[in-house]
Amino acid sequence: MPFPEIDGQKSKDTYMTEPSNQTGAEPVVRLRNVKKEYHLEGKSLPVLQGVSLDVWRGEIAAVVGRSGAGKSTLLHVIGGLDSATGGEVEIAGRRLDQMNPAELAPFRNRNVGFVFQFHHLLPEFTAAENTAMPLLIRGVGLKDALKAARHHLDLVGLADRADHKPGELSGGEQQRVAVARALIPKPTLVLADEPSGNLDSETGERLHDLLWNLSRAENRTFIIVTHNQGLAEKADRTLRIEDGMLVEG
Repeated sequence: MPFPEIDGQKSKDTYMTEPSNQTGAEPVVRLRNVKKEYHLEGKSLPVLQGVSLDVWRGEIAAVVGRSGAGKSTLLHVIGGLDSATGGEVEIAGRRLDQMNPAELAPFRNRNVGFVFQFHHLLPEFTAAENTAMPLLIRGVGLKDALKAARHHLDLVGLADRADHKPGELSGGEQQRVAVARALIPKPTLVLADEPSGNLDSETGERLHDLLWNLSRAENRTFIIVTHNQGLAEKADRTLRIEDGMLVEG
C-alpha cells in the first residue's frame, strides 16, 4: 500500500505551534551544559562536552556528524534512555536529571516516542499488537489499545497489514510499524536514530516524507539522527556534533 498523503491534516490532539522567537514560548527540549562520559578500564571517555540546546514544539531538527561523534548518545540522553554525567536535561517542562527511575519510566512512556534504525518489533506479536505495546504498558485495556493501534497503522499506510507478524512484513513495512508504535502514545517528542539506515533509497525517501507529513499533521517535535544528507536538508534545522560539542549549520 502506498504511503498516505496526510500533509496539512490536523488531528483532534493538534497543538498550536509557538515559534521559537515568541515571548514566553517554552521549548519542548531544553539542554544546558549537558555532559556525558563513560569509564572504561579506569579511563574516562568524554562523549558529550557541554551541549546546550532548545528545540521547539512542531520543529524537526536533524542531528548530523561523523560516526562516534556522540549523535546517538545525545539522543539517548534526551530520551532518558541514558543519564547525563552533568548539566540539565528538561523535556516538556520536566527535569529528567532530577527524576528517579520510578518517575522516569512513566514520564518517558507518555512524552517520548522512539524510532531506531533496527525496528525492535517483537516477532511473536502482530503489527497491531506491537503498535499497541506502549498503551498496554501504560495500562490501557487491550480492546482500546488495539483500536488505537489500527488507527495509527492506517496513518502509516498499513491498515491491511495489522494482523501480520513482523516476519511477514518487508523492511519498510516493519519500520512503518515502528513509527506507528512511536506515535501511538501521542508523545510530545519523537526521537529517531537513523530511521532509514537499513532501507533502500526509495523506501527510505518515502519514510522520510511520512515522518515529515506526520510531524506537520500532528504538530509533533522530531529530533532525527541521520547520515542522510537529503533527510537533513529537509529539516527545519540541522545540528552538527563535532568532538562532543553541538554546532548549528
